[in-house]
Amino acid sequence: MLLVGLIKKTMKSKWNVDPTKAITIARLIGELEGVSYILDCLDEPEEYEYIQNMKQKYYKLYFQLKKVSNITK
Repeated sequence: MLLVGLIKKTMKSKWNVDPTKAITIARLIGELEGVSYILDCLDEPEEYEYIQNMKQKYYKLYFQLKKVSNITK
């Protein structure tokens, strides 16, 4: 729950993107997955590893947000 609280304090809603919604994070993960694939094809191990770490962070956040949204329903 720590990341969820942090998001509410540090991120702002902009351009119809609500950072507290799981779907927003899912969209970001989708983009990171695409970048990850291309970097792997380009054989860029350092950048690939960086994106993998970002994906791990946002997958964790996504599942935390899903858990919170399921509890509040």
